[in-house]
Amino acid sequence: MRNLKDDEFQQIVAETNGVIFTEEIVKRGIERGSLSKYIDDGRLIRAYRGVYITPGTVLDKCFILQRGYGRGIFSHRSALYLNGLLDVEPEIHVMTFPRGYNPRSPEDRGVEVKRIIPELYEMGVMDIETPMGHIVKSYGPERALCDVLRGSKPPERDIEEAFRRYKARPEANIDLLKELSRPLHVEKRLERMLNIIG
Repeated sequence: MRNLKDDEFQQIVAETNGVIFTEEIVKRGIERGSLSKYIDDGRLIRAYRGVYITPGTVLDKCFILQRGYGRGIFSHRSALYLNGLLDVEPEIHVMTFPRGYNPRSPEDRGVEVKRIIPELYEMGVMDIETPMGHIVKSYGPERALCDVLRGSKPPERDIEEAFRRYKARPEANIDLLKELSRPLHVEKRLERMLNIIG
């Protein structure tokens, strides 16, 4: 392992748009401790455990969370946001993991964890581009809409609006929505929601 030199630091910052992951530094054969020099002199800021950014870098939270939780799939409100059905990025992102998998310290990173049986874990998953241009794993719009109907609370107003937006899209596939609602056991709730939105 070698120390990180200034010219190599500048090159890495340029390649990564100001986001540096400790694991990537180590893969390059650089001593992880050599980042402390750049933290001490203010050229790097610790964003999360193992994630550093340069001052002024806008953090793509979805991308960072996906890197930290590779088994996680953005779901519920987070997937609605990524699919353009909600305007505001959730403060706490929801990620779904296969039942039995325990992600490390999700609360510290602002992640609400959902778990599902392995047979349903990958149903409706897709690669999606974040607003900042990174690719992450998310459930598609149909699966996300079904997911937000799960649970005991009635859907909030913005969820109704998300359903309206989806239905107004030319590519809306109500048959697929109904198909996905069956294994997720939300058929009746989906039917009620479709009646509400007309």
